[in-house]
This record gives sequence, structure tokens and C-alpha cells, in this order.
Amino acid sequence: MADPERAVLTQIYEAVNLRYDMEIQRGCSPPEARQRALVTAEYVTRTLPEHERTLVLLQLAHSLERRGP
Repeated sequence: MADPERAVLTQIYEAVNLRYDMEIQRGCSPPEARQRALVTAEYVTRTLPEHERTLVLLQLAHSLERRGP
């Protein structure tokens, strides 16, 4: 993967994790925070090629699932 692509993916992961953390701080349950973070993920990945977008969304969903109780 090229460095610019890696930088973009890093920013996507950071944005999604930040949204999750913000929702938890606002009092959302972990499942609700995950759902809201994935909405952010869907939005910020909309310009990626479909196969890459699907892979990124699956990785993000798995990562968020491991974070919550």
C-alpha cells in the first residue's frame, strides 16, 4: 500500500475511533456508540473503490467490536 493511502486509512480509523469515544463519553451504550461510529465510517469511506471500502468497513467493524464490553 502506498504511503498516501496508508495515511488516508489511518485518518479514517482515527475518525471512527474518535466518534466511538465521543459517543461513549456522551453516555451511549457500547453497541449504540459502535453503530454511530460505523455511520461515520460509511460516510468517510464513500469515495473509496467498492472492494476497498468493504474491506475497510469490515476491519473497522471488527475493531470496534473488540473495544466494547
